[in-house]
Amino acid sequence: MSIEAKEEFRPKIVAFCCNWCSYAGADLAGSSRLSYSADVKIIRVPCSCRVNPMFILRAFERGADGVIICGCHPGDCHYTSGNYYARRRMTLLFSMLDYIGVESGRTRVEWVSAAEGVKFSQTMHEFVEKQIDHVELIYHHFKSMGSQVLLRENYLPIDLTQVAQEAAEDVPEDARSFNNDYIVEPSVGELIAELLPKVLSQKIFTVLLDSNTSEHAARMLAMQTATDNANELIQDLTKQYNKSRQQAITNELLDIIGGSLK
Repeated sequence: MSIEAKEEFRPKIVAFCCNWCSYAGADLAGSSRLSYSADVKIIRVPCSCRVNPMFILRAFERGADGVIICGCHPGDCHYTSGNYYARRRMTLLFSMLDYIGVESGRTRVEWVSAAEGVKFSQTMHEFVEKQIDHVELIYHHFKSMGSQVLLRENYLPIDLTQVAQEAAEDVPEDARSFNNDYIVEPSVGELIAELLPKVLSQKIFTVLLDSNTSEHAARMLAMQTATDNANELIQDLTKQYNKSRQQAITNELLDIIGGSLK
């Protein structure tokens, strides 16, 4: 009788790395002898925005267990705004992958600079081992054209402490923050499993819109302030020029009159 040894599962990870930052960070991790899983296959791309969604779908089609996109930090892109395009594109793609059966934990976007070899190694290790158990969102909330508030919110895991406390303390129904007087078909579990991914995707989409709106509002306000300052400077310089010109004309007239009297 033969006994087959059970092989340990080793996920196959495809990493698309930006040539200017993340790939250099991977190279620094290697030269610094920082280890990460050998099952991570790195593909170098000119910029993170060059990662076509079809590349990710093709990777899963050919047997990849996870795909991670690594690019420059926002604001440090070699092509100015390539990583912003990548972030928007991948956010929409990841929200659609759930509908075709690809779990959200199998994809990730991470910003790694050329000097962050340690972060690259840690990121690959965490992605392979699934060690991330807490996610926070830090973004600017748009209140008005002149006010954008920096917020920090827990994204995962979902905090149901308040709901549990209200249910345990027998809070009156009209004072509760939730209403559980529903008849759910086919079951509560199936409904939550269907709605929860959509709620989380909608939250990410809302945060991106909020952050993008705040960014544009701050830019518009800065440009308006710069325009007003430039107009004031032009007026001051024009006034100074007119005074100097008038003084020069007056001096010329005085010289002419003084010469004629002699």
